[in-house]
Amino acid sequence: MHNSDIEDNDPTPFVLEEWIGKGRQLPNAIDTPSGLEEHFSMLREVPDDIKHKCYPNTDLSIESFIKYQLPKRTYALPGLDALGCFNQREPNADLDMHTTLPLPSRQFVEKLDTHFRQATLNDMHSVINPAYPGSYLPL
Repeated sequence: MHNSDIEDNDPTPFVLEEWIGKGRQLPNAIDTPSGLEEHFSMLREVPDDIKHKCYPNTDLSIESFIKYQLPKRTYALPGLDALGCFNQREPNADLDMHTTLPLPSRQFVEKLDTHFRQATLNDMHSVINPAYPGSYLPL
């Protein structure tokens, strides 16, 4: 059961600023305020310009879709501390350039995903791309 399945009887309005950068620990799923869940979801939205540049066209034929070239994946970062890749710096990465680079390993992305919510509460704004030092990607 998710908190969205439970009627919210708490009349106290959600204030995001009371959660971000205040040293709070991520609550259990059932105790997570719906406003915080909405904030996490909003941060995970892929910007439309990136969708148009990087996602396959929805009008592709099946044959063209099957031939669509996905970016290569790198397996060079499996032992990296994913939690340490979150940073409070504002993103500075050239997203156009990053769309042409190899994707990080699935294991590394899953580790980032595991820590995403707590990193957000810790007021992190970006993720360091360990393959390209100095490059901070948006959450």
